[in-house]
Amino acid sequence: MDYLEYIGLLNQVMMIATQLHNDALDPRNHKYSAHQIALLYQTLNMLRGQTKKLRKRIEDRFQEIKAITESSASPYLGAELQHWLQQITWDCRCMVVECPPFMHERLRCVTDVLYQ
Repeated sequence: MDYLEYIGLLNQVMMIATQLHNDALDPRNHKYSAHQIALLYQTLNMLRGQTKKLRKRIEDRFQEIKAITESSASPYLGAELQHWLQQITWDCRCMVVECPPFMHERLRCVTDVLYQ
Protein backbone atom coordinates (compact mmCIF):
# COMPACT_ATOMS: atom_id res chain seq x y z
CA MET A 1 0.00 0.00 0.00
CA ASP A 2 1.44 3.35 -0.96
CA TYR A 3 1.43 6.58 1.03
CA LEU A 4 -1.55 8.23 -0.67
CA GLU A 5 -3.71 5.12 -0.35
CA TYR A 6 -2.83 4.89 3.34
CA ILE A 7 -3.60 8.55 4.00
CA GLY A 8 -6.88 8.06 2.12
CA LEU A 9 -7.81 5.21 4.47
CA LEU A 10 -6.97 7.31 7.53
CA ASN A 11 -9.17 10.08 6.15
CA GLN A 12 -11.96 7.59 5.48
CA VAL A 13 -11.82 6.33 9.08
CA MET A 14 -11.96 9.90 10.34
CA MET A 15 -14.87 10.91 8.11
CA ILE A 16 -17.00 7.79 8.66
CA ALA A 17 -16.36 7.85 12.41
CA THR A 18 -17.28 11.53 12.59
CA GLN A 19 -20.48 10.99 10.61
CA LEU A 20 -21.51 8.00 12.75
CA HIS A 21 -20.63 9.88 15.93
CA ASN A 22 -22.90 12.76 14.95
CA ASP A 23 -25.68 10.50 13.62
CA ALA A 24 -25.81 8.36 16.78
CA LEU A 25 -28.03 10.82 18.63
CA ASP A 26 -30.45 11.47 15.76
CA PRO A 27 -32.96 8.62 15.30
CA ARG A 28 -33.66 9.77 11.74
CA ASN A 29 -30.14 8.58 10.87
CA HIS A 30 -30.20 5.18 12.58
CA LYS A 31 -31.55 3.32 9.54
CA TYR A 32 -28.16 3.11 7.82
CA SER A 33 -25.99 2.76 10.93
CA ALA A 34 -25.21 -0.92 10.30
CA HIS A 35 -24.02 -0.17 6.75
CA GLN A 36 -21.86 2.70 7.96
CA ILE A 37 -20.41 0.57 10.75
CA ALA A 38 -19.59 -2.16 8.22
CA LEU A 39 -17.78 0.40 6.08
CA LEU A 40 -15.85 1.66 9.10
CA TYR A 41 -14.92 -1.93 10.00
CA GLN A 42 -13.75 -2.66 6.46
CA THR A 43 -11.59 0.47 6.44
CA LEU A 44 -10.05 -0.41 9.81
CA ASN A 45 -9.34 -3.88 8.46
CA MET A 46 -7.52 -2.41 5.45
CA LEU A 47 -5.35 -0.30 7.78
CA ARG A 48 -4.22 -3.44 9.60
CA GLY A 49 -1.81 -2.63 12.42
CA GLN A 50 -3.25 -2.29 15.87
CA THR A 51 -6.88 -1.89 14.81
CA LYS A 52 -7.74 -5.41 15.97
CA LYS A 53 -9.20 -4.26 19.31
CA LEU A 54 -11.45 -1.72 17.60
CA ARG A 55 -12.56 -4.29 15.04
CA LYS A 56 -13.33 -6.80 17.81
CA ARG A 57 -15.49 -4.26 19.62
CA ILE A 58 -17.41 -3.63 16.40
CA GLU A 59 -17.81 -7.38 15.77
CA ASP A 60 -19.25 -7.81 19.27
CA ARG A 61 -22.13 -5.39 18.63
CA PHE A 62 -22.64 -5.46 14.86
CA GLN A 63 -25.29 -8.19 14.67
CA GLU A 64 -27.35 -6.49 17.35
CA ILE A 65 -27.27 -3.16 15.50
CA LYS A 66 -27.94 -4.81 12.15
CA ALA A 67 -31.00 -6.61 13.56
CA ILE A 68 -32.39 -3.35 14.93
CA THR A 69 -31.79 -1.38 11.74
CA GLU A 70 -33.45 -4.07 9.63
CA SER A 71 -36.42 -4.47 11.98
CA SER A 72 -38.48 -1.48 10.84
CA ALA A 73 -38.66 1.41 8.40
CA SER A 74 -37.70 3.81 11.22
CA PRO A 75 -35.34 1.89 13.49
CA TYR A 76 -34.22 3.33 16.81
CA LEU A 77 -30.96 2.55 18.57
CA GLY A 78 -31.51 2.81 22.32
CA ALA A 79 -29.50 5.10 24.59
CA GLU A 80 -26.98 2.38 25.44
CA LEU A 81 -26.24 1.63 21.77
CA GLN A 82 -26.09 5.32 20.96
CA HIS A 83 -23.50 5.75 23.71
CA TRP A 84 -21.55 2.70 22.48
CA LEU A 85 -21.58 4.04 18.92
CA GLN A 86 -20.34 7.43 20.05
CA GLN A 87 -17.59 5.80 22.13
CA ILE A 88 -16.31 3.46 19.40
CA THR A 89 -16.31 6.23 16.81
CA TRP A 90 -14.55 8.57 19.24
CA ASP A 91 -11.90 5.90 19.83
CA CYS A 92 -11.42 5.45 16.06
CA ARG A 93 -10.92 9.17 15.62
CA CYS A 94 -8.48 9.29 18.55
CA MET A 95 -6.47 6.45 17.01
CA VAL A 96 -5.99 8.46 13.82
CA VAL A 97 -5.12 11.67 15.67
CA GLU A 98 -2.68 9.94 18.05
CA CYS A 99 -0.91 8.26 15.12
CA PRO A 100 0.25 5.12 16.95
CA PRO A 101 3.53 3.36 16.08
CA PHE A 102 2.00 1.04 13.47
CA MET A 103 1.12 4.13 11.43
CA HIS A 104 4.65 5.53 11.62
CA GLU A 105 6.01 2.81 9.33
CA ARG A 106 3.50 3.66 6.62
CA LEU A 107 4.31 7.35 6.88
CA ARG A 108 8.08 6.93 7.03
CA CYS A 109 8.60 7.75 3.34
CA VAL A 110 7.23 11.24 3.94
CA THR A 111 8.87 11.87 7.30
CA ASP A 112 12.25 10.82 5.91
CA VAL A 113 11.96 13.46 3.20
CA LEU A 114 10.70 16.13 5.60
CA TYR A 115 13.51 15.63 8.09
CA GLN A 116 16.41 15.65 5.61
